[in-house]
Amino acid sequence: STPCFSWWLRFMGAKVEGRLLFLGDAVYDMNYLTFRDRTIVDEANISAHQQVFSDLKLATITVGGVLHQQTSPLPGSELEAGHEYGPWRVVTVKQGGVIEGV
Repeated sequence: STPCFSWWLRFMGAKVEGRLLFLGDAVYDMNYLTFRDRTIVDEANISAHQQVFSDLKLATITVGGVLHQQTSPLPGSELEAGHEYGPWRVVTVKQGGVIEGV
């Protein structure tokens, strides 16, 4: 990722709080995303929406730490700086504890 990509994310509505290394696969719903300082996204998928049948959930996501390959944070997640998430996980953080599922 280059500084231009961080600028582009900001232009599209995301909040980038500092340095970001983005090597991700996909990023959607940028106006719902916040990237903490010193975040690394390595081939992860970041989307602030999730749909199961007729139920659509749309919520903010705060990304921090290192997201490994094919890691997908769920809507409403607040991933803490200094932690590693994944690989190949659907991740959410609730009240300071990490809940990981397949």
